[in-house]
Amino acid sequence: MDHKILDRGTYAEIDRNALKENCKNLRAHLGGNQFFCPMVKANAYGHGDVLVAKALEEVGVSHMGVGFLEEAIPLREAGVQCDILVFGIFQEYCLPLIESLHLTPVVSQMRQLEFLERDLKSPIKIHLKFNTGMNRLGFSLEQVKDVKSFLEKAKKLQVEGVCSHFKCGEDLDDANGESRKQIEAYRPVMSEFSDPSIKHHFYNSSSLLLHKQSEELKKLNFGARPGIALYGYPPVQCKIELQPVMSLRSKIVHFQELKRGESVSYGGVWTADKKTRLAVVPIGYADGYLRLLSNQTEVLIGGTRVPIIGRVCMDYIMIDVGALPFEVKLGDPVTLFGRDGEALLLAEELADRAQTISYEILTSVGERVPRIFLDT
Repeated sequence: MDHKILDRGTYAEIDRNALKENCKNLRAHLGGNQFFCPMVKANAYGHGDVLVAKALEEVGVSHMGVGFLEEAIPLREAGVQCDILVFGIFQEYCLPLIESLHLTPVVSQMRQLEFLERDLKSPIKIHLKFNTGMNRLGFSLEQVKDVKSFLEKAKKLQVEGVCSHFKCGEDLDDANGESRKQIEAYRPVMSEFSDPSIKHHFYNSSSLLLHKQSEELKKLNFGARPGIALYGYPPVQCKIELQPVMSLRSKIVHFQELKRGESVSYGGVWTADKKTRLAVVPIGYADGYLRLLSNQTEVLIGGTRVPIIGRVCMDYIMIDVGALPFEVKLGDPVTLFGRDGEALLLAEELADRAQTISYEILTSVGERVPRIFLDT
């Protein structure tokens, strides 16, 4: 086992094969030659950006997206060759880095177009983002003609793609839903940027999984930027086979025998109602295992669910192993979420217990948890 996990035994196991199959299945579902740009921002949704990016390149991915410029630097330093789209806002002083790393900025402001054209040393590809209702980033729809006019005169900016962002992608199958309204709002953008070489991309994970339910949508040929679905958590029901990519694991490092009436962890919020045995596992909220999960969920040992008891600590959790039908010992593996043999404990379930979303569970897994990539 990797030396980084010999002592504590806590690590995130990343299934490369599951990742690659998810990518292939999503790209096949999109179909045709539409623009396909998996998102590896936020450390690849907590999975390890460099190794995820390299695995995606192995299955032919030519574009991938990050949220901010600084997320692109380790990818290039590690030898990732594909086009990297930077979706966040960037400033003038970032241009040397954009040029030296051969990055593709996604432009949302007229001032960005102006300083790119003025200060770039050589031409680059760009993508444009228009706001159709998300109201976060993007040119306004009133700026479409001004943006087009500026770019017709620009000598250093080649428009490779144009995009927008759904705020309710999960309602794409509703003809009267918010997503259809955003598509209608986007039509003037498609009209102005109608060159067939320009790729229009709109779909996130949920809308990508739903778009084939409408012949009208299929004709639009929108590209996709899948995120959470790539990592095995489809945000809507779908028939595509997607497998969770991460399993968060640790091990038992200590036991305590409890008498009836004895409490566990800070605040004594869990008290034994009978004699039992607890095991201590070295993972806590400093590793991204949310304190909100205190007394709220289970872990897997030998494929069997075991309850977490007491408050999640910074470095440890406690679990009640007293009712297990088999003996456990020091060093036995514990799965916090993911697959344990045939058993599966999804990050979605932890998210429900913590009243959040699977995205937060995955991206919260901390830096001191090593990512171990395995081919299963």
